[in-house]
Amino acid sequence: MRLTVVVDNEPGPGLLSEWGLSIYVDFGDRAIIFDTGASEEIFKYNFRNLGLSMDKVIACVISHEHGDHTGGLGAIVEYCHRIPIYLPSPSRLAQELIGLCKVYINPDVTDILSNVHIINFPRSFIPEQCMVIELGDSVVMITGCSHPGIEHMVRQVMGMYKKPILLLIGGFHLYALSMRDAAYMAEKFCRMHGLLKICPLHCTGKTFQQALRATCPEKYVHGHSGTVIDIDESGTMTYRSLM
Repeated sequence: MRLTVVVDNEPGPGLLSEWGLSIYVDFGDRAIIFDTGASEEIFKYNFRNLGLSMDKVIACVISHEHGDHTGGLGAIVEYCHRIPIYLPSPSRLAQELIGLCKVYINPDVTDILSNVHIINFPRSFIPEQCMVIELGDSVVMITGCSHPGIEHMVRQVMGMYKKPILLLIGGFHLYALSMRDAAYMAEKFCRMHGLLKICPLHCTGKTFQQALRATCPEKYVHGHSGTVIDIDESGTMTYRSLM
């Protein structure tokens, strides 16, 4: 499996950035797009320059309905006669897409593939879903902005699957933390049993990223537009910049 960061706040070489997030999850013969960034222009530019293909995309998952995650949906709508869009419940965006696209509203837990699940947190003040990929004895967890609370979401996923999280990647919505609070949160994450690698993106914020890197560099994975993370069948992980 390969995860490619298509859009992030931090640019990669030869790529554009914006306040937004999009991740392309490639399973070899099939792929899933998780969020679409804030603009169709930047999503398409990075997607094309990263050499990614829409041909094998089987689904687009939208974590939540803020513009920095849905702005590139126009690029998906072109193909949505065959690429369903999965939205969290309750949904406002569904009304705009129904009639144009195949739309699925996830009330709780929905399986996209036998090992790929989306988990909704509808009781949050901003409904949001994450994506969980089972890889044998571990899981990969992908988040958009983590409005329900990143610690709460991580603990719920751990409780549901009873497996370690090999990789937690995405936006954690910690950008407003003070240095003291960021250090405290980083310490909690570093001590969390079963959380093995962490790639904070988008709205996580530099303060927490720096605190995490300083506290447990063995867990920290630096990410930006163009970062590629490969995970083989044994769970071995390698990461690099594609550009």
